[in-house]
Amino acid sequence: MWLLIDSSVFVAFFKKDDIFHKVSVKFIERLSQKSDVVIVVPIIVFLETANILNKKPSKFNSRLILDIFNRYETVNLTFGDANLIIGVFQIINLKTSDAIVVSVAKLTDTTLITWDQKLQKEARKIVETFTPQEFLKKF
Repeated sequence: MWLLIDSSVFVAFFKKDDIFHKVSVKFIERLSQKSDVVIVVPIIVFLETANILNKKPSKFNSRLILDIFNRYETVNLTFGDANLIIGVFQIINLKTSDAIVVSVAKLTDTTLITWDQKLQKEARKIVETFTPQEFLKKF
């Protein structure tokens, strides 16, 4: 099973005061125990997560974040992927970074995991998507 985890999940995982922190920790920990799960991370997810967490520099540990993200499959986009990505832009109504995340999920045939309701609603038009909580109940 291949999963693309959105930055909303990683931010909640790292921020102890986030409303979704406990479920996100449980979700990430459960995934780490599954040998049949491949986690896909486009660079935009890493950068969004780092940018949001960097807003509180005293709590930002770039080495820890890099160590965690280095465990996952990274996806590099090329100009050759542009046709598919632009096609996705025509189907969904999202800001560019979220549309790229959905495009990567489509390109890699992965299930998208996010807490972002708008992202989930739009992504469902072309890829399978769950919140971490929905995923934990189902799998």
